[in-house]
Amino acid sequence: MLIVHVVSSIWIMDYSPHKLFFVLLLISIGMSDSVAADQATYIIHMDKSLMPAPFSSHHDWYMSMLSSLSSQDAESPTHLYTYNHVLDGFSAVLSRRQVNQLEKMPGHVATFRETVGKIHTTYTPKFLGLKKNEGLWHEGKLGDDTIIGIIDTGIWPESESFKDEGMPPVPDRWRGACETGVAFNSSYFGASTIDRDYVASVSVNNGNITVQGKSIYPLNLEVSKFPVYFGYGNRSKEICDDYSLDPKDVEGKIVFCDYIDENSGVNTFEVDRAGGAGAIFSTDFQRYLRPRDFDFPYVALSKEDGVLLKDYLIRTENAAVDIKFQITMLGAKPAPMVVWFSSRGPDRRSPWILKPDVVAPGVDIVAAWSPNVGMQPLGDNFLLSDFAMVSGTSMSSPHVVGIAALIKAAHRDWSPAAIRSAMMTTAYVNDNTNGVIIDMTTDVAGTPLDYGAGHVDPNKALDPGLVYDLEVQDYINYLCGMNYTSVQIKTITRRSNYSCARASLDLNYPSFMVLLNNTNAAAYTFNRVLTNVVDTPSVYRAIVVSPSGMKVDVEPSVISFTGLNSKAQFKITVEVDVEDARPRSDAIVNYGFLSWNEVDGSHVVRSPIVSAYAPYV
Repeated sequence: MLIVHVVSSIWIMDYSPHKLFFVLLLISIGMSDSVAADQATYIIHMDKSLMPAPFSSHHDWYMSMLSSLSSQDAESPTHLYTYNHVLDGFSAVLSRRQVNQLEKMPGHVATFRETVGKIHTTYTPKFLGLKKNEGLWHEGKLGDDTIIGIIDTGIWPESESFKDEGMPPVPDRWRGACETGVAFNSSYFGASTIDRDYVASVSVNNGNITVQGKSIYPLNLEVSKFPVYFGYGNRSKEICDDYSLDPKDVEGKIVFCDYIDENSGVNTFEVDRAGGAGAIFSTDFQRYLRPRDFDFPYVALSKEDGVLLKDYLIRTENAAVDIKFQITMLGAKPAPMVVWFSSRGPDRRSPWILKPDVVAPGVDIVAAWSPNVGMQPLGDNFLLSDFAMVSGTSMSSPHVVGIAALIKAAHRDWSPAAIRSAMMTTAYVNDNTNGVIIDMTTDVAGTPLDYGAGHVDPNKALDPGLVYDLEVQDYINYLCGMNYTSVQIKTITRRSNYSCARASLDLNYPSFMVLLNNTNAAAYTFNRVLTNVVDTPSVYRAIVVSPSGMKVDVEPSVISFTGLNSKAQFKITVEVDVEDARPRSDAIVNYGFLSWNEVDGSHVVRSPIVSAYAPYV
């Protein structure tokens, strides 16, 4: 697999707080406080095709526009950069009034106020079930002759994860350029697993009570017969509340912090402030059982294990503890879970499409890292490494991209929509305990607004049976239905001749969203087209699973396909009427599933049916 890493030309400011203050201070010289506060950095998206003839370049056009903006109550606009590749446009420091003026000028498409983002990447084959000699990895030839373009702010190409040993030459159809440099190569890939936890063992009473907790403290540290402090009888001390611990009691000891609830959190700062040598936290909130910081040695125990340790500490004077860090546990349960920072639906800009599509590994991923960038404070120093444990949706998205590339390698004629459909309709919603995937923000079973169609299953996505495909005109119809302007549609599609005659918000998508706007009842009808992607004729029967308050009718309930690429249409009507529900923003009402089950076959094509409150529609 060849992954060509394209460095974005978009300028992202990533300053520490004191440096950012200094930059803003320089910008604000000569301005009043109110004027300075009104200015910000913006990216302006332009339609270059509307550039007036007198200008020799779009850069000159942009500069002319900026010079025409009013500076009566603000500094003159400051041009920062002109974009030529990812988008047509420029970035500039502008006042709000200047932005308003600019947005009324011909050629303006969109305005984006500057934000700061961090991008990381890795992949995890084992948890996804990828095997070298079978399934998607095998059928996709390990991604051979597949090119992936990545828009990022930069990488560390010398990383061991990016070695290209055994890789074939760059494909002839590659139309870009390969940069040269120290240890630069033609492949970027890494390997890790996700079905594991990082734990520490905690023992008291000479090993008669031993429990395991979560910890990512990076040192191979073994604490033996260390004194333990527990502020029993004072609730503030018991939970290690801010400034509750007395250094005279805590210094040099392991501090036990009783049941940590959603409000108190894991307060390593307080234990460290009081001079504690380490900490043990007891909680049943999943978010706290996934430690993030490791500059301080601590272990997070479940509430049940915490009670065992707490009872022993209450009845034992001068208790001591043994802790062993750096233990990796495979086969952790339950897994997967939807982490608290994961993006959830409904989407405010496009609520008619389920958000997210799917979920993929994105927590505690071992990722390639720049060895000259400190990952985390460790004592008085920063921990430096060629690898880092990273979490985020920027961990899950490259997993999905890699799976899509493998599917494309196995099915060269499939469109992006077909590949997305294959991943969505074959995704699973049960974890490795056979329960519904848990939402870590609530510690209960999640919903499609948390996990979308489910967790991606690469091997099943290789052979979905049927797909919900899309053509360019389908996307145009959707943009028209969203009331995009002609300038915006032309800029996005790069087409000057398009038609909005069939504008529609009913995209041929593998999910169904029923939106309620300050009401408890609604009815939607969806029209869909399925395409057969196997070589043989087939028949499918509709199976609906719907909860109380949701009525679903599918017509026809049986569809037939004559062979490869044959199509079948169906209509699904969903009526939602929930008397006891209370309308509120961004909340799920109920959900079910439509499955097309192959008659005398093994394919199951499943899509979520979701009703949700979306008062902004």
